[in-house]
Amino acid sequence: ADLSNRLHESQTKEEDMRAVLAACVPVQTHTEATQKIAALEKTIIALESERSQLKDSLKVAMRQTDNYAQISASHTEELNLLRKQVAEMESVDSDKSLVGRLYRQILTLQLSEAETAKKYAQLKEDNLELAAKLLRAEQQVDRVRDEMQRARTEAKSRSRYLRRNLQSLRIQFA
Repeated sequence: ADLSNRLHESQTKEEDMRAVLAACVPVQTHTEATQKIAALEKTIIALESERSQLKDSLKVAMRQTDNYAQISASHTEELNLLRKQVAEMESVDSDKSLVGRLYRQILTLQLSEAETAKKYAQLKEDNLELAAKLLRAEQQVDRVRDEMQRARTEAKSRSRYLRRNLQSLRIQFA
């Protein structure tokens, strides 16, 4: 009986508190707040989903980076081994090693020639760009000179006109 009385009292207090709360906060404000909360919860869920996708992408990218590093290391080791083998082969004095050395020198010269050709093409392109800039600058200078010449001519003609007017006014009022 005592327990049921306490339960009834707590239910009554809860109803009173709900009534006071309902009187304090307008229904429209409450609904707006619940809508905002729902929208924010949806946003949180979407962001958590995106975060998990990004974590998965990061894991894949890290695995790919590790794989690439391993492949690169193995290629470097293989390259070093091949260089050692070439050096060993060159140390043997025979016709084949001489041909091998000459072939490597030819390849080195061809690579150097290709690189020089690229640099030449780049310098040629830079030269053309500079020539175009120079031409534009010369044209600008010519335009400025022409403008200055027009301004001088106009100033001289205006000066002559003013002198004539001044002379005629002097004669007229003298």
